[in-house]
Formats: sequence, structure tokens, C-alpha cells
Amino acid sequence: MGVTRETGVSSPTDLSILAEKKPGASGRVFAITEDHATKTS
Repeated sequence: MGVTRETGVSSPTDLSILAEKKPGASGRVFAITEDHATKTS
């Protein structure tokens, strides 16, 4: 899972938490989450 390696987290929930802690990266994290969701669904 490239998502896990790139963000250093293991779940979409962690991605959301990371986005809240780092507002500057929220857009990038959201884009990664959306891309991952598209691939898995």
C-alpha cells in the first residue's frame, strides 16, 4: 500500500487526524485519501 508508506499512517481515520493536526497538508492528505478510495471501490 503506497498510501501507508507515504503518509506513515495505517487507516483513513488516521489520515483525517493527520489532516487536522497539519492544516497545511490537509489538502494533500485528502487527495491521497480520495485517490485510495477510488482505487479500492
